[in-house]
Amino acid sequence: MPERRERWSSRRGFVLSSISGVLCLPSIFYFPKLAETSGGGAFLIPALFALVTCGIPALTLELGIGHFYQSTAPRAFRRINPRLEWLGWWSLASSGLLAAAMSVFLGASLIQILAIAEGFDSASLPWQGFATSDGWAKRAFLLGGGLTITSTLKAIAAIFAGFVLVYGLCIGRTKRIAQMALLSLLIIAGALATLLVIGVRQDGAGVGLIAVLSPDFRALSSGRPWINAFTIVFLTLGIGTGINHAFGSFLPKKTDVTTNSYIVSFSVAVVGFVMMLAVYLGFGRLALASHQPIEVVSTEGPSLIFFSMPLYLSALDEDANLVRISALLLFLMIFALALITISAIVFSIASALYDKYGLPLTKSTLIVCGICYAFGAAGFFSLQSQFFDVIFLWLSKVLFLIVILVQVLIAGWIADTSKLSAHLDEVSEISLGKLWRACVRWIIPFALILCIVSAIVNAPDGDNHPAYTHLVACAIILTTIVASVFFLTKKSEARDEPEI
Repeated sequence: MPERRERWSSRRGFVLSSISGVLCLPSIFYFPKLAETSGGGAFLIPALFALVTCGIPALTLELGIGHFYQSTAPRAFRRINPRLEWLGWWSLASSGLLAAAMSVFLGASLIQILAIAEGFDSASLPWQGFATSDGWAKRAFLLGGGLTITSTLKAIAAIFAGFVLVYGLCIGRTKRIAQMALLSLLIIAGALATLLVIGVRQDGAGVGLIAVLSPDFRALSSGRPWINAFTIVFLTLGIGTGINHAFGSFLPKKTDVTTNSYIVSFSVAVVGFVMMLAVYLGFGRLALASHQPIEVVSTEGPSLIFFSMPLYLSALDEDANLVRISALLLFLMIFALALITISAIVFSIASALYDKYGLPLTKSTLIVCGICYAFGAAGFFSLQSQFFDVIFLWLSKVLFLIVILVQVLIAGWIADTSKLSAHLDEVSEISLGKLWRACVRWIIPFALILCIVSAIVNAPDGDNHPAYTHLVACAIILTTIVASVFFLTKKSEARDEPEI
């Protein structure tokens, strides 16, 4: 007899889990720099527009599909049309790649946490004295110390330890994930509060705030800030990852889905804004200490956390113990974010495997963790080349946007959105109306097409990113499609209707 379908024990648990689960690291890596280069304070206008017209409607759509069909992404799309199950698996396969990539950051942050704790009485931070001219990849584990046999074993062990924690969270189901989400948000709040308090006291803090908050309204006359806003909103809310479908399917039948979408969306936006302020307070101090323009010292991508922020902490004019506490909180925040996001992805995939094959959660979670660990370890070994950097960029800025576009086109034009919107209006206090359907059918697809074309046309090239690395990234995208088709061709062993 199939297990009773998992349920969130409370609305608070669901909201906290959704906020922390979709607060993916790509948004942390790219949002601050995008804000500076897209009009500064004026960027908040297209960002808010993108959140209201695309982010919230897309999040409501994904949560609503999961809730209406009481299914994870693959089975939900199969119920829309039996030929569309592959789309849900494509989404989850892409998320599995993201989880594997993020496991590298999980291991990196764990190593730094242990190094800081071990040398807490030391006069310097673990990375001080290392060279700063190498790529971010080496610093991701030793911040300039080099990749030796010992450090490689340490890194592989750290990634393995991270997946042990992921496994423990997932088999604890929604209850344990909700508990970890609360702890993660408390760590994030503590880290950001500490960085803000320390940052405003530093010389150069004003330079950083002016750089990111001074509005340049002329920049909004071009399409770049608007495309950047749409892209970062989709990334920040975890659209296309399959997490929202799974989390929505675990909600009780009479749950206000639409209001929860608004709460999650604006909460994530606030966290992203505060994080941007903390980062640019650091950039201002770093610019002053290095005697360079802030445009030079400000970075994006993984180097933001594993290069610029450590350099900023090294340049702080504060008590040594306070600096170490700040460094510890920074990497605890990255570790918590990576842990809860990977757990949300693994739990979503494991739940989909149960929906299709009837696999017990313990077994399906172990399988998913093992596969993600293998890819994560391979990702670590690719750090010496440009593969990892390019793959991570294509994964976060191209692949998921393509997944979202296909899903929205199907949901808006093939599925019966009137039934879905009627269901959401019935259980929610906020009525969706015709505007929501217009966003799903027209505005979101149009914005996604612009974002995808822009990401492909402006893909990084040159000596740092040779053409063959982009070919490998495209091959990985095709691999996720093949994996989706493989799951589609397998016969389902679980009964189609879950026991509610």
